[in-house]
Amino acid sequence: MSKTERASLAQGMSRTQYYLLIASVMLATLMQILDQTVANVALPHMQASLGATQDNISWILTSYIVAQAVTIPITGWLTDRIGLRRVFLFSITGFVTASMLCGIALNVEQMVLYRLLQGMAGAFLGPLSQTVILDLSTDRNRNQLMSVYGAGIMIGPIMGPIVGGSLTESFDWRWIFFINIPLGLISFAGLFMLLPKTARVRRPFDLFGFSLLALALGADGPRCAAHDQVGAPVAVDVSAATERRAEGAPDPVGSSEHPRRARRQTPGAALVPFDRPSFQA
Repeated sequence: MSKTERASLAQGMSRTQYYLLIASVMLATLMQILDQTVANVALPHMQASLGATQDNISWILTSYIVAQAVTIPITGWLTDRIGLRRVFLFSITGFVTASMLCGIALNVEQMVLYRLLQGMAGAFLGPLSQTVILDLSTDRNRNQLMSVYGAGIMIGPIMGPIVGGSLTESFDWRWIFFINIPLGLISFAGLFMLLPKTARVRRPFDLFGFSLLALALGADGPRCAAHDQVGAPVAVDVSAATERRAEGAPDPVGSSEHPRRARRQTPGAALVPFDRPSFQA
């Protein structure tokens, strides 16, 4: 997104509307990150209520993390295809709906399926939130807004077990999912009223590359999910690629200097960052 488009995102907004939009975006981010750890302390209660074994109950956490890791790479393509506003609103709607389904699940199989849907719907919230924050920022307040965004990311995993334990002990474990309903509705209302539409760009989807990436993450996910490692490199790199596009910087994979340019014009996910030493064994 060019500087002109970035400036027009907040054009016509009052100061109150500007900060309400930022608060709505941050609420969506916090809601999604909170659910990564909120269920940890409630697993024993879920196991007894759903009649699950120790091995089966762990898939409630694994399915959510793996679904996010597999879905995050298509955020950029989907946003260009149907628009940032629509993807953001659909993501919140799907996340809240899946949260409600998780709260009424009757057995562990249903819970794993609904957590899978919840992870897929919520996967877009992180990259899109960072994109909107960057698009709303200026040279003067960019560092301040990104600090607020980073604080929200850090607070979410810390508050997850606290919120989950409090709701489980005071009410029932199902409320760790029902709590997303009012939070999601507030965030949806703010984004629906304040988030403007953006231009859409039609480009092909690299189905083969995405399939290989999804297969790799899905196969390695159960092993890494226990340590919350799966999807982290992909989430960081997709967000970084989104930030580069927001700043108008060239995409290293999409540039003419890249040797794969002639064969694949618009890849579904940029795999160049995996050449870094941090991703090498």
